[in-house]
Amino acid sequence: MQLNAHSARSKSGFTIAEVLVVVVIMSGILVSITQVLSAARDTRDTIHNMNETQLAGPAILDMIEADLRGLLTYSMRPSKVLRVTQNDLGGEPADRIDFVTTTNSKLFQLGETRVLRADFNEVGYVLRENPNSSDFLELYRREGFVADEEPFREGEYTFLHDRVKSFDITVYDEEGPDAEPLDEWNSEAEPENRLPLRIEIELRIEMAPRLLDPARAATELQGQLEVTYTRSFRLDEPLLLAFDVEPVARIPEVRPPSDDSGVDLANDGGAFGIDGGITATSDGRITTGQGFGDAFGSGAGGSPGGNSVDDVQGVIDIFTGGGGGGGGN
Repeated sequence: MQLNAHSARSKSGFTIAEVLVVVVIMSGILVSITQVLSAARDTRDTIHNMNETQLAGPAILDMIEADLRGLLTYSMRPSKVLRVTQNDLGGEPADRIDFVTTTNSKLFQLGETRVLRADFNEVGYVLRENPNSSDFLELYRREGFVADEEPFREGEYTFLHDRVKSFDITVYDEEGPDAEPLDEWNSEAEPENRLPLRIEIELRIEMAPRLLDPARAATELQGQLEVTYTRSFRLDEPLLLAFDVEPVARIPEVRPPSDDSGVDLANDGGAFGIDGGITATSDGRITTGQGFGDAFGSGAGGSPGGNSVDDVQGVIDIFTGGGGGGGGN
């Protein structure tokens, strides 16, 4: 009985060999799980970088295109509608574009009872050097609430991207593949009185790698983070012709009265579109020129060729259809 009890107690424990085998097996399982999780994390970061690459650049260009499609030309001087300025920062193109657009303002102002947004605004896209890295530029969208006398200055700036490598704008004023590219348009030194035919924008940006290992990111993603986007904006024909056919509100000029013996009421008939005129003499009589009688004698029932009337009633009858005579002698 004592031998059997001792044997049972000895069989209930684990030997060192058994423990080592279990540790090895568990280590293999943990290593496999770690590799799977690491691969899943790398896949997630790669997908994130790909999505950012595909969305960041086109989103910026879509915003610029939407603003350019709404160029405001009504009652605007051509030199105050659009301006493209050439600029370099850190040896890379960092051009600037400013214009007036009918795109609703993205920023707002607080009114007395509600939030106010403008129907037309000053908009610009401008870059500056990245204060955290000399290798990149920062892109901002400038917006001025409504338009003033200086549509290309001041406003509030909205941050768009901080890893821009270059922002190059080219303007074309001619058709065809051999058209000469222009680096600037409507500069302060050479204002233009028209719009360009086409605007081409090249945006080069570099994505920030999300991989946790910077050394591996530098080797595996070498040359894959920098992407160049190009978009060509052709202005619509109505915009190009706007400055030729668009009516502009103005105050008519009124000529002062003449210094003759009588007061020239009709400005030699110009108010009625005729050659004759209506003149009030010093004794109160009203005389009409031959053109006045010719214009109204047949259509209004007045006698043609009238030269004078003794009172104003005859002239009133002409305009009211009363059939009054064009003049009596």
